[in-house]
Amino acid sequence: MINQKVARSLPVERKSTRFITLDFARGIAIVVMLFLHIVQRTLDIEALLNTINNQAIINLFALILIPFFGGLAGFFLIISAASNMVSMYKNLRKGKSVGSLVIKQVVGGSLLLVFAMLIEGLIGYQGLIGVFARSLDDPLATEWTVMLWRWNFFETIHTIAWCIIINGCVQGLLSLNGNWKNTKKLIVIYGILAVIVVAL
Repeated sequence: MINQKVARSLPVERKSTRFITLDFARGIAIVVMLFLHIVQRTLDIEALLNTINNQAIINLFALILIPFFGGLAGFFLIISAASNMVSMYKNLRKGKSVGSLVIKQVVGGSLLLVFAMLIEGLIGYQGLIGVFARSLDDPLATEWTVMLWRWNFFETIHTIAWCIIINGCVQGLLSLNGNWKNTKKLIVIYGILAVIVVAL
């Protein structure tokens, strides 16, 4: 009886189903993206180039590294895509239907796309509200038409949204009839698709 009570009182350890490597890499990508965006906003590249002979080595490294990393958006996209694929695979292993996962992907991606358009066209730094905030000293100088075209300006978040939608449909087709269990076949197919996309 005592042993049974002790056993019942012990906390049950839950096995973590998350990939720490993906979470860590995504966190690093976000932090570095924020840092590089701040540097890009504040660094006067033209002035550095005009006085390049008198600049410190750290400034020269910045001129080389910032364009190379490109804001680290590509790395963030790769991590996001990998996380999305892992999530879909786990849900399929749990027995969820292919149709429900495709609907979840398409709806989730569509909502993210609407959010991305609102950010770029209206509430973001480059959107209407951002432009208005930077023109508070002369509100009449605000370019009000920015929201009519800026919403479709393709940024990282737009890319992620479209990738979720398209990848959901592609993975749904590839997962029919239990084909999602053949991981080697899926890797080959995605490799071929990647080559086609890059070639186009």
